[in-house]
Amino acid sequence: MDRAALDQCGAVAPVFLDRAAELAGILNGDGEALVRALRAGKLKHFRKSKTDELEKWLIDNGYVDDARILEPDKRRRLALQEVVSVTQAEPEDVNLVVEWLESAVAS
Repeated sequence: MDRAALDQCGAVAPVFLDRAAELAGILNGDGEALVRALRAGKLKHFRKSKTDELEKWLIDNGYVDDARILEPDKRRRLALQEVVSVTQAEPEDVNLVVEWLESAVAS
């Protein structure tokens, strides 16, 4: 994911293009990370509908594997299910770790 791809997708208005490209560069061109950053408000005034449009374009064009994208609640449930089933960890402890990890992703 680079400036040319952002320009080509049509979801990023010219006024946002430089800043979106800079953010993509900071994220090493990771399309999935870019979508997360946009959803977290890292690019002020970038509309949710445009983020959705960008995400769809990234998936359709192979920049993001949609099979890997899970909503936070789904990630939490899967983490609890997997960790508790193979360890002696308490669900409360797993939830604390998941919250810590989710906050790191949103930063």
